Amino acid sequence: MVHYYVNSDTGNDANDGSEGSPVATLTQAFTLIDAIEGSDAGPHEVIITNNGIYNEGNLGLEPLLNIATIVYIMAQTGSNGLPIYTPTVQGSGSVVQSRAFICGRDWLFRGLKFENWVIAGSNGIIEQRSHGFTDPTIVENCIFTNITGSCFTVDLGAADNGPYQLRQNTFYNILSPSGSFTEIIRFTNPKKCHVFNNVFYDIQYGNVGARLISLEGETSPDNIVSHNTFGTSSVQADTTYNPTYAVSASYSKFEYNIIYEQTANTADSNSSFAKIDNGEANYNLYYNVSGQSSNAPFAGVNPPTGSTGNITGDPLFAGPETGNNANYRLSTYESPAFNAAIGSSDVTTDNTGLLRTFYDASGLYDIGAFEFAYGAQVSQGLPEIGQDFTINRYNNASSNYTKFGVDQVPFSAGTNGAVPFLIRGNSQAYIVEKGKTTNN
Repeated sequence: MVHYYVNSDTGNDANDGSEGSPVATLTQAFTLIDAIEGSDAGPHEVIITNNGIYNEGNLGLEPLLNIATIVYIMAQTGSNGLPIYTPTVQGSGSVVQSRAFICGRDWLFRGLKFENWVIAGSNGIIEQRSHGFTDPTIVENCIFTNITGSCFTVDLGAADNGPYQLRQNTFYNILSPSGSFTEIIRFTNPKKCHVFNNVFYDIQYGNVGARLISLEGETSPDNIVSHNTFGTSSVQADTTYNPTYAVSASYSKFEYNIIYEQTANTADSNSSFAKIDNGEANYNLYYNVSGQSSNAPFAGVNPPTGSTGNITGDPLFAGPETGNNANYRLSTYESPAFNAAIGSSDVTTDNTGLLRTFYDASGLYDIGAFEFAYGAQVSQGLPEIGQDFTINRYNNASSNYTKFGVDQVPFSAGTNGAVPFLIRGNSQAYIVEKGKTTNN
């Protein structure tokens, strides 16, 4: 594996692309790969080491890489394997462009932001060509925003590769225009595809045939759409342009997703948020989701063959739900999504890329893209109680820092000395010490 480093601030395209001598453009990194690909098909890593803006596109064709060449394109990561930068691959904003990247299978995209792209026809910002290699394409920890057209399109052809992974991404302020091939995410001839931990909101449709996800499988349950959050939109002007099905995923598992304030096409009697015919729709949480079909929100004419544990209720997001600062994290353990993903085993991380057990040691996962995170309790400045030990008091503790109704107080013997048995109730603390109870 050869590593090529890119930095638009400190790099120079006359450099060799090593860590200490980065190039300035993605195009030059691909040119260096093109020069060696005959003797080394890769994978080659292109590592971006800043938050720069890269106004480049059609990479993979310009320069032209062999279809068998494998490239990993990623923001530099930290010791936890997660990106520490968010470089932007930026489109024109108005002129129609073919794509940002065209790739073969086996490629990896991590930690990139795609912004201001207007994509031609059936193309995608990331567009995959079909060939017979065995490993899947992975797109993770990326952001897609201010887009017109498809974000990710892949043709799996006749090969049964996979699972292809589209995980831990955020899609917002995206227009799926009128006309054919309007799927924002399109898998053609899908065999094994996983769509995990993604967040979608502020999506605008221009055609009843548009799709947010098109994943029409052949056998179940190789294709899985799980632990995603489908948020509301502030930009849809006319619901008659809403799609018949936002998600079309027959023969798939559609589970542990949150669907929030989604309106299916009001003129189609078979409309529904998700078409899961001949598939499974289990343990999804939905709130203010409409559809004309008697099987809505999870099927059109035919119901899923399996449907268990689906819940109706407000997920209680931290909010706001639209705009650049939208926050689809759960705001409280009182959310019906909390610890409700019963039997979830396919997805062990959340949208942040961290293990769900990092947030919740109980191992009971939450529905949706985010696991509810407990924060550190912060002292509110009340006087300390201290004799043999010191203890800080907390009044009006936020429910964000409680678990099952019990305050999580961060005592430590190293800081506070021997900590006595503590019972907390209402707004008072009761300390039990040496056989007597003192109300403090």
